Amino acid sequence: MQPGERIREFRKLKKLTLKQFGQHLGYSHAYISNVERGILQPSRELIKKLTEVYGLSADEILYGRPSEEIGRKEFIARIEVTEKERKLIEATEGPVFIEKFVCIPIAKSEISAGTPREVEENADGMAIIYREWAKNYKDFTAVRVKGESMKPTIPNGSLVGIDHSKKDPRTLNGKVVALRKDGEATIKRLRIVSEDLVLGMPDNPDFMHETSSCAAKKSTTPSSEKSSGGGDCRNKGDEDWHDFGSGTKRYSEAT
Repeated sequence: MQPGERIREFRKLKKLTLKQFGQHLGYSHAYISNVERGILQPSRELIKKLTEVYGLSADEILYGRPSEEIGRKEFIARIEVTEKERKLIEATEGPVFIEKFVCIPIAKSEISAGTPREVEENADGMAIIYREWAKNYKDFTAVRVKGESMKPTIPNGSLVGIDHSKKDPRTLNGKVVALRKDGEATIKRLRIVSEDLVLGMPDNPDFMHETSSCAAKKSTTPSSEKSSGGGDCRNKGDEDWHDFGSGTKRYSEAT
């Protein structure tokens, strides 16, 4: 706390207006206001006046050694904060808290919302999410999106969840999905063109050139908004494909 802030707190404890306080000290309320806001530092004369009129010491004003009244107020405030922290900690350790949340692994690599990028299967930490967002949370993986192609639905840097249990593209038309292509993964919106062909299309019209096409076999989707769905897509002729997963919610800033 700066000297001006201490002076303002003292004035408020005395329930004085700037005008009244200034009159008691022989200064204009404008000058006192500038001191309290830190625009001006208190002069030696002002500190001397505060000592003479109110019995404050220079140490109390300049270095924050509180008077008994101010100190008691600050001590009570600290106790209140500590009590709130204690209750929060107890809540997080209780069964009610545990029942509401689950942990899902975060893949090390960022998943591309633009140029496809490989998503590693080994986790790099855990994401804590609401259980109701992922009731089958054991089938979920969290990944961080890199790229602008899915704006505004999924901004760059969003953390999304992928539900690996949803793999049928017929149930995912119009949903946001994670597509596995050429050994890499990317997030797009799935559009069924025909019985044999689906497209992974960006939501950002400036990135339509990054549309991906794949065979309508299976597909996977990342969680985004409150939509559900997912699936796996494979390239025609590519037998080395993997189910990737679909999502129902975005987490973190993308939640």
